[in-house]
Amino acid sequence: MSERVDIEILIDYIQKKGFEVDVRPNALIIRKTIGGQLLSLRWGIAPRELTYVDKDTLFFAADQQLQEFTYAENFAKMSDQQ
Repeated sequence: MSERVDIEILIDYIQKKGFEVDVRPNALIIRKTIGGQLLSLRWGIAPRELTYVDKDTLFFAADQQLQEFTYAENFAKMSDQQ
């Protein structure tokens, strides 16, 4: 089983991918400017939940959340081409 992770490691992982992260009670607010617009996503995750999830699983879940921004980036690129 992979090592456990705390909230700071998760935030660092997301920030290294080019996102801003704000910590709220039981949630992370993830932001990125795409196509001149600031987009945000609320990921409901409580620090106590991190005790039950290993690092690989948590990073996989983070990547799934960040995928929404990839869709927005692709849409912005398509809109710019038209």
